[in-house]
Amino acid sequence: MIDRYDYYHQRICYSFHFNRNRFDNLNFNYELSKKLETYFKKVSSGNIPNSIFNSKTNPRISRFKIKGLNKAFLRSLGKRLIREGKIIELPKDNKLSLRANEVYLIFKTNNMRKKPGHGPILKNILIKDINSLAIELPVWIKTKNTYLTGHIDLIQFKQDLFYIIDY
Repeated sequence: MIDRYDYYHQRICYSFHFNRNRFDNLNFNYELSKKLETYFKKVSSGNIPNSIFNSKTNPRISRFKIKGLNKAFLRSLGKRLIREGKIIELPKDNKLSLRANEVYLIFKTNNMRKKPGHGPILKNILIKDINSLAIELPVWIKTKNTYLTGHIDLIQFKQDLFYIIDY
């Protein structure tokens, strides 16, 4: 069973989906699983601070920039984080990329004019990939006088580890 809740983040609609059956069949730390399950259920029922997500004064983490850093430095920092294993860059022939390509082919075969966005691709991954638990999960944290807001594209659990995936 897949639970769904649509929410707006500064005028952009996101569809949180949570694969409840897949989550229930996992075997991991009881305390962590209960906290995560509670969070997923809260979001599924719409229990999120919508006013925080729609306030123009609360910055979106996707728009976060450090002034004074040039693009070359950011690229080198990204490569360094990958080399050090802090970020895992998936090859183009991994199963998530193949799932994304399936959706592109469906759109092309059916003569759809637009390319598929996050929604159809992430939902296809959530349905077909046994390690995928949730997509478009809203997240927020209070910092001083404001909140940072954002969302996690995809959460997976495999080999006793959680993976936070940005598509």
